[in-house]
Amino acid sequence: MVNWEEKWQKQETGWDVGKPEPALAKLIESGALKANVTETNGGKCLIPGCGTGYSILALSKVCSEVIGLDISETAIAAANKYLQGQGAPEDKARAIKCDFLGPEGLELGPVAMVYDCTFMCIFEPDNRGPWAKRMAEIIEPGGELVMDVFPITSTREGGPPFKVSKEGIMESLIPLGFECILWEDVPESDAARPARLGTEAIARFRRLP
Repeated sequence: MVNWEEKWQKQETGWDVGKPEPALAKLIESGALKANVTETNGGKCLIPGCGTGYSILALSKVCSEVIGLDISETAIAAANKYLQGQGAPEDKARAIKCDFLGPEGLELGPVAMVYDCTFMCIFEPDNRGPWAKRMAEIIEPGGELVMDVFPITSTREGGPPFKVSKEGIMESLIPLGFECILWEDVPESDAARPARLGTEAIARFRRLP
């Protein structure tokens, strides 16, 4: 099992791209993404495995409250330092230590949106049931799961990141009451890193009433 705190302390953070994922930034800029604000969810967005917090700030443009979650204290400190440096108000954009799949994660719901940026791929393909179940538990009907999906491949062995597929994600989410409203391969110009070329997609799943 990966010790994420140790990786952060040793700065073994090759997944950190130094900015919001270009595909997410483009989706925000298009105006297509807007949190469904209700009395219960308040327009809240959660980002499990938030890392340095670039996407927390980016999504605060379309959500009334964005909370990044990570199990690494070093990652949380880095995210909050970044957000404070950008002048983000703490009641609108912050990071907290939290196991998204644990009881404390469930207590943060219901929410209007979850942004999964390669969070699912830390779980082996045959062990993603708890991930999908938590998404169904915490996202309010009408809300969205937005995903930056990587690595889309059938040949990768081992991980993390473990291999993912469009079919596998559909099989996990559709039976739990989600519909796919967007699936687009990320073009070369928007790839988060050169290593992701041809293996990254941006996706949106809406929780049905």
